[in-house]
Amino acid sequence: MTRATLRIILLAACLAPTGVRGAPAPCECKKSLTPSEARKAAEAVFVGTVVESHRELTQGGFEWRARLSVEQSWKGADEGELIVYVTGGDCAVSFEAGKRYLVYARRQEGRGRLVTDSCARTAPFDAGSEDLQKLGAGRQRAAKGT
Repeated sequence: MTRATLRIILLAACLAPTGVRGAPAPCECKKSLTPSEARKAAEAVFVGTVVESHRELTQGGFEWRARLSVEQSWKGADEGELIVYVTGGDCAVSFEAGKRYLVYARRQEGRGRLVTDSCARTAPFDAGSEDLQKLGAGRQRAAKGT
């Protein structure tokens, strides 16, 4: 192997992306919303428990879909269960089955379905969160069978 060929291989190896990365880039939202702004921008605001969450194959690759049982609602979540799709790349929310979340969801343009990400302030449920203090008392859903 000639020196020139070896140099090209080394240069290519240095410039090529690797499977090993440092810490993931932090999620950067275009604008940091207050709880009031997030509620105003959302189509649905609710606390729900994840019934199921899975990846679905789409034309553009994969996307996450979560079905949540609505427990408390402030806006647009009158059904007992809602389907929410996750967007946001680095700002995506990881919905885990059985866990509770405070969800701010908007309608996806052209598709009409509910979507969310962490920039919308969707996050794991925390009873003492600033959001719940600012939102005040929401409508409680009746337990099934009552």
